[in-house]
Amino acid sequence: MGKPWGTIVNEFALISPDSQLQKQLNVTEKDLVWKVIRTRVMDGEKIILDKDFFNKKYVPILTKEICEGSIYKDGRKTPTPLG
Repeated sequence: MGKPWGTIVNEFALISPDSQLQKQLNVTEKDLVWKVIRTRVMDGEKIILDKDFFNKKYVPILTKEICEGSIYKDGRKTPTPLG
């Protein structure tokens, strides 16, 4: 491909999950969830809209700067609790 990629972070927040998210992520209303909405840009054209939700228990540290890059790549560097 070789074309330059970019990421626009449209929304980044720590939220209380609604009933649908609670069911999807197997969390309760007391748990906190990171909400990340990003637009992926290639060669100046918006081509992907990412909507991600991460249980804070397993992703304790997340920043806008991390979201501007690869969340998953950065997550492999951070130990996460098991269980």
